[in-house]
Amino acid sequence: MKKIKSTLVLLSLAGVITALTVVTGNTLSTRNEKKMALQTNQAILQKPTPSPTPTKKPLPQKTPLPSPSVSPTPQMTPSPTPTPVTVMLPAVGSEVVGEYSADSFVFQATYGDYRIHSGIDFADDKNTPVCAVADGIITQNFYDFEHGYTVEIEHGDNLKSIYKNLSSDKMVQVGQVVKQGEVIGGMGDSGISESHLSHHLHFELHKDGEAVNPREYFEASITQ
Repeated sequence: MKKIKSTLVLLSLAGVITALTVVTGNTLSTRNEKKMALQTNQAILQKPTPSPTPTKKPLPQKTPLPSPSVSPTPQMTPSPTPTPVTVMLPAVGSEVVGEYSADSFVFQATYGDYRIHSGIDFADDKNTPVCAVADGIITQNFYDFEHGYTVEIEHGDNLKSIYKNLSSDKMVQVGQVVKQGEVIGGMGDSGISESHLSHHLHFELHKDGEAVNPREYFEASITQ
């Protein structure tokens, strides 16, 4: 029997070319070789294709939170200390006939009883000039039956001066700015509360809304 040789080319999925030589009309051994070749090819075909190694994606980096900005503590600017008000006498050269007495009662001749006296009384001739004791602004100018014509001046630093028993209310107006020593009125007898003194000025000085002793503020001694 004539033997015919042929070549069987097998191409696997993995791309491996296997060439087998087959002899036609061969014996049992040839058939066995064919069988083995087929088994080899099947093994190659059944060999799993390795899966590609997955690429690990990098984990996203956490963006750090910004640190909270701390605002600097504002520095408190101290309030400027008010300049003390310099106070002069309201009636220079006039006689003091009534002293300040807010802590004890004194006899009041007009009413015939004892009561406190919240100011100082200066006596002199009628219309003797009465002056503003410090720079300020006129806040009150009115007539009161008991205390007569009255003028009030605000001086700043919570200090207020009050002038009672004036002869007239025509010298100044509310809202008017006055200078220390400026004449604001004259001594009179327009009120009845101290009528036993005749012509005089009842002067008061208030600090923070309370009557204080004017002597503690005068820059000059009071002529007794």
